[in-house]
Amino acid sequence: MIIESFDLSRLPRISFGGGRIAEVPDLVRTFGKRALLITGKHSFLDSPYRRTLLDELRRRDIDWLQESVSGEPSPQSPSAAHSGAAQ
Repeated sequence: MIIESFDLSRLPRISFGGGRIAEVPDLVRTFGKRALLITGKHSFLDSPYRRTLLDELRRRDIDWLQESVSGEPSPQSPSAAHSGAAQ
């Protein structure tokens, strides 16, 4: 079963579908030059897209912080990562 690409426009924005990870660097640049990457504990590290994404962020002079969470990241993950970083 193939699921078509889609966007949910309410915050947090969710973009889903094959190839959508390639849109991340340009999307980040519309908001600034820093990104918080929230990933599963191993999924991003094991992903074949990891190197490409990080190279594209570097190419666009985007700084990032990666936070790994156990289980599936949730819409609350950015708030939890932010509050943890402030301590």
